[in-house]
Amino acid sequence: MAPIAPSRAECLGRSLVHVLVGALTVVELVLALAPDAHKIVVAVQGVARFLLLPAHLLTGWSAWRGHRRLAGWSAMLAALQVGLMLVDRGRNRPDVAPAGAVRLRVLSANLLAENPVLERLIGELSGDEADLWALQELTPAHLGTLERAGVLKQFPYQVLDPQTAYFGSGLLSRLPLTDGRVLDLAGSPVTVARVETAGGPVLVVSVHLLNPGAGSQLGDWRRQLEALSDLVGESEIPVVLAGDFNATLDHPALRSLLRSGVRDAFNVAGRGAGATWPRWSSPMPPVMRLDHVLVTSEMLVTGFATRVSSGSDHDRVVADLAVVPEAAGPVG
Repeated sequence: MAPIAPSRAECLGRSLVHVLVGALTVVELVLALAPDAHKIVVAVQGVARFLLLPAHLLTGWSAWRGHRRLAGWSAMLAALQVGLMLVDRGRNRPDVAPAGAVRLRVLSANLLAENPVLERLIGELSGDEADLWALQELTPAHLGTLERAGVLKQFPYQVLDPQTAYFGSGLLSRLPLTDGRVLDLAGSPVTVARVETAGGPVLVVSVHLLNPGAGSQLGDWRRQLEALSDLVGESEIPVVLAGDFNATLDHPALRSLLRSGVRDAFNVAGRGAGATWPRWSSPMPPVMRLDHVLVTSEMLVTGFATRVSSGSDHDRVVADLAVVPEAAGPVG
């Protein structure tokens, strides 16, 4: 008896699945092998873990229809997707600060230049009880609101660079700041200062990098991350980089910065996926973790939280750090 020929719908379905599997394979190759030399590549790298989600459905469909090779290939892509999600999850195994360690709570918040409810957000930030605020998208209008709310009196040590565009930033501290300055980071300003803690000085940078999705800014974005790597390598004191990096750990340029000697505080002491962007009024949760606190190995990470910021498109992050006087060496 002659075998029954597959129906037209069956052939069309199989062809469509092959196309989808091929597209997901391209996504994986871009993530694994492609340099971040084009804005489309950078965009794919940023959301690759979500683009690969259909691999799970394709695995089930292929297995149900008896397409073994297709099911096996789809299963491999699905496993890679799971691996991406797991490797960047907060492990929630914070460092244990020894007796004598000096606590330092750092808050980083992208305020959003056009934030319509900044007064509400300021109240939320105050409730975090941080020792130091690293602010991005700080405008002159924002600065006036902070002053009227009494925040500048609560944080008497300041390095401020408000701008009408998106690259104003600032550091507000309850602890003394020295050597405060505005640093030109490959064409964009960031605020930098030494925080004088009882455990010794710590160099802190309020980071806001360019958007690599804009093709004209891609090269400068990479150079900014390289400049941060140089800053870490040249510093003789512990370093904290806190802010909006416009990059996820799926971007090679950010992974290169991590290899320069900093740890991701979220991966040490956070929990879950930790996505911080985009935060809009819709029920859809953030999908990308663009906001980071990166610390050199002399700093302990004893806690980490991600919190919604009213009126902003970014969630803020709060890192509990500790400085060990006369640190004997790396902690992790």
